[in-house]
Amino acid sequence: MTVPDFLLQLPDPLVVFVLAATPIGEIKFSIPVAVGILKMPGWSAYFWSVIGNAVPILAVYGVGDVWLRLIGKYPKSMLYRLTHRVLQQTCRLLNDRAAKYGAFALPLLVGIGAWTASLAAFVFCIPLKRAFPLIMLGVIVVGLLTLAATQGAAGILT
Repeated sequence: MTVPDFLLQLPDPLVVFVLAATPIGEIKFSIPVAVGILKMPGWSAYFWSVIGNAVPILAVYGVGDVWLRLIGKYPKSMLYRLTHRVLQQTCRLLNDRAAKYGAFALPLLVGIGAWTASLAAFVFCIPLKRAFPLIMLGVIVVGLLTLAATQGAAGILT
């Protein structure tokens, strides 16, 4: 059984949720699939896609925290020194004025993807409490634009 076969056995909202949570698909893929292939209503496709695209934000921060705790047990290892150096330098880059306003670039990064925006926020030491609403704002806007484009294209093609 292939992955697409497995996905098609799931309920449509769960398929859309999973597609939106994947790093390759994200919301820009899940909405067109939901509306065009699964024939879901636009509002339902949008809802499940936004919820699914919130998963990467929490996943990146969760895995990142686990990674930092894990390598923190081995402070003399090369991985610890490399990770510590990268985070230290990126956090230093994002101080003073950038720390105040740099997080507001996160909604723009969602145009690339929520995975990318989340990883950037984590690497630049933006706390989850601050990053999550900003990335979600970007997800909501990208979702609305994708839905509008999808429904516009579907209307033209039918």
